[in-house]
Amino acid sequence: MNTHEIETPSGLRFHPEPDATVPFLRQPEAVIASAGPQPGSSLYLSLHRSAMERLIKHRKAKLTPDQLAAGVEHVKELTGIVMKPRQLADILDISPSAKMHLAAFGEFGRQFNDALGSYFLGCAWPTEKEVAAGIDLRSFLSILRRQAEAMGYKLHKA
Repeated sequence: MNTHEIETPSGLRFHPEPDATVPFLRQPEAVIASAGPQPGSSLYLSLHRSAMERLIKHRKAKLTPDQLAAGVEHVKELTGIVMKPRQLADILDISPSAKMHLAAFGEFGRQFNDALGSYFLGCAWPTEKEVAAGIDLRSFLSILRRQAEAMGYKLHKA
């Protein structure tokens, strides 16, 4: 197991996904600096615009029972937290981007993990860059599981 890989309670080896976005571009001064002189000349802003158009196009996508069941299994494998499909649906209802990505594209990516981090801990899921910089993913998952248990969720016993 490498230094950026962890083993989940169910034995699944997890490697945090690479940053899906470039975090420094989220800062206003960096966006201004990267914008370029002509409309549409910034690669970052073009990609951002495409991503937003994709989300708007699929904003009314509905989760299927199979997607919720797969999501519940994904949560259990990733975190060891056992939940019902209705509980996951409630979490995704307050995380519209994660819900749209799962409903429209079947994606359990950055947004999905961030929805879990936000719901249980009030923070985003650690990125690969943050883990490389010293964020302890094992500690994060341990705290996440403890908080989930305190909120009434059961934990999978491997």
